[in-house]
Amino acid sequence: MEKYCKPLYPEIRLVSMESEDVWHKEATKYFDFNKYDFVDIELSAVAGHRYSFISGVVYENVPSFPYDFVFVDGPNYKDQCDMDFIKVVENSEKKVSALIDSRRTSAIAYAALVGRDKILYHPFGFSHVTGVTKNSLVLSSKKSLHHSFDENIPRTNSMFVKGFVISALLCFLPMRMFD
Repeated sequence: MEKYCKPLYPEIRLVSMESEDVWHKEATKYFDFNKYDFVDIELSAVAGHRYSFISGVVYENVPSFPYDFVFVDGPNYKDQCDMDFIKVVENSEKKVSALIDSRRTSAIAYAALVGRDKILYHPFGFSHVTGVTKNSLVLSSKKSLHHSFDENIPRTNSMFVKGFVISALLCFLPMRMFD
């Protein structure tokens, strides 16, 4: 970042978050903040965050900044998803991408919130979310939530009805054959 990004984007920031004091002290102990003045290593408590019907955990005090990229690797709280990326996206006018470590619950939650077409699952333990904004959030309101589900409800002439009729025939035909 120092060599390739800072000359082009002098306002660039790299923000690292820690929720445990011991890890924050360890991370800041040896880091050269004078040489890399664009880096912040923040200590923050963890809080709950909910978007639509999906809830998880976030760092409470993430610096306000127009983020381009979020690496999701914490906080680690059992089976809860990390909602930090969604919290950033909620406030973003520009596209934001994310790399998610092996937290499958977070990847599944993000797919529900931004659409499965925006997330790529890699077999070796991480996922990638391609540039999304707050307008990408498919569950942004009750109206969009209903619309999202309404699009997937089978209609009268749909495959669901055809499948139901075929299933019924497959059940009743053998019964009629043995009458």
